[in-house]
Amino acid sequence: MTHQLHPFADLRASRAAMASFVVMGAVWGAIAAMVPDLRAALEVSDSLFGLIMFTTAAVSAVAMMLAPRLGRALGARALPLATAAMAASLLMPGHLDAPLAFALAFALVGGTTGFVEVLMNDRVAGIEAATGRPLMNLNHAGYSLSFFATAVLTGLARDAGLSAAMVFSMVALVSAPLVLMSTEAPAAARAPDAPPPAGFGAAAGGGVAVLGALGGLVILAASLAEAGTETWSALHLERILGASPAEGALGPALLGLSMGLGRLAGQAVSRHVGEVVLMQGGAGLAAAGALLVAGAPSPGVAFAGFAMLGFGVSVIVPIALAMVGRGAAEPVRATALAQASVLGFVGYIAGPALMGLLSDLVSLRLSFLAVGVALLALPLLAPLLARRANPWR
Repeated sequence: MTHQLHPFADLRASRAAMASFVVMGAVWGAIAAMVPDLRAALEVSDSLFGLIMFTTAAVSAVAMMLAPRLGRALGARALPLATAAMAASLLMPGHLDAPLAFALAFALVGGTTGFVEVLMNDRVAGIEAATGRPLMNLNHAGYSLSFFATAVLTGLARDAGLSAAMVFSMVALVSAPLVLMSTEAPAAARAPDAPPPAGFGAAAGGGVAVLGALGGLVILAASLAEAGTETWSALHLERILGASPAEGALGPALLGLSMGLGRLAGQAVSRHVGEVVLMQGGAGLAAAGALLVAGAPSPGVAFAGFAMLGFGVSVIVPIALAMVGRGAAEPVRATALAQASVLGFVGYIAGPALMGLLSDLVSLRLSFLAVGVALLALPLLAPLLARRANPWR
């Protein structure tokens, strides 16, 4: 089935979810660019800082599994309330320099992020089911571009001497109008009464667990690479390659920009290129980028590696989520997405922790080498997921 490209219509259709994606990008873009300052304030080792961030994994996993029930209970209010809670949770970590207190505060950021992650992806999957149009890449591009812009601005703020508390407070304040945009009328937020296009909702019952697990493994591998790079790119540039704070912030910023551009490209290319081919090609490009970063002799070469990594990995998570959402019957779609998201978010949290551990044991360069190796699992997983999710015909 060929879909015409109507970006403005797609944006209007997914306005509420897009607003939440943008808020999430701003929250995590600010955090990623502030990692050097946060770690310095805590006065902990790389491995301990990674483990502190890992504390969000359990909270996030629980939040994601509760999100479908929360979404049903709160209806149209669920997404804006969860988005507001995520933005507000960012106010706490910047004021804390005790490792335990910071870990607890960061767990709250992760927990609210987990709720939003499932709710907004389920909303996009519902719109896809109603319209037959692929929208995941477009909405995930909103996250990536917001991440990029916030990381750049945060780097400039660090150069100007602004504290983490000040930057995080500004991000929370700017998020307020976007929270309002994430609000929809109850009728708009309900699942559509019209039958979905052919090919939707194949999996129900036990098939959902397999579908969610396969999708989760794909997202896990991609998230390990994405989150690990987001967290450690600034430190790699500043500590290993001698970059300034503003240049260091360009690491996560370039990752966000290249992922945003990659997802916009994926939105168009996926209409003409098979999803498995697109995922496999993206994984290969991302792995090459990680290897380039690992061996980079200068910041300029590392910047090129971050751009390659981001562009390549960008399409993997949206396509995997679209497959899961498409392959699950509507009553259990949110549950399937939650199962996939739990595995993915574990990777998102485990990536920084594992890279921190490798950095302490050997070096940050080896950490990025490991990222490249992890991405090589994706070309094998993509066809298995595609066979489980009924693609559009």
